[in-house]
Amino acid sequence: MILLFLVGVIASATMVIPGVSGSMVMMILGYYYAVINTIKGFLDSLKAFDMPGLIHGACLLIPFGIGVLLGIFLIAKLITFLFAKFGIQTYCAILGLIIASPFAIFYNTGLFSQLSSLTIGSVILGVVLAAAGAVLTLKMGEA
Repeated sequence: MILLFLVGVIASATMVIPGVSGSMVMMILGYYYAVINTIKGFLDSLKAFDMPGLIHGACLLIPFGIGVLLGIFLIAKLITFLFAKFGIQTYCAILGLIIASPFAIFYNTGLFSQLSSLTIGSVILGVVLAAAGAVLTLKMGEA
């Protein structure tokens, strides 16, 4: 239960940090699918009025939920403090998390093993579409 509470705090911290995904961090920690399956099981138990299933799900989800709620408030205060005292270092840390997140997602979902099936055409198309998205974002920002 303490571990689920801490995972909730960490997940909520990443929800407060701009540009960082709480789901991604939970995937890195290895708890994403466990929490999702627990929520699914809890909802299935709720539909079937299965009290032992509801109690089991609640015992797992309540510490996680308390951690999320407490974490949002505590991390928001910590981020405000860090930006005020260590602005550049805080921005660099957030940028590091943003840059590392695609690698963590690829690693945890097994997509690295599928990289060998990439063709040069799909890589070029991806780069062209990324550049087009960047240009479109800049144009929309000017309006």
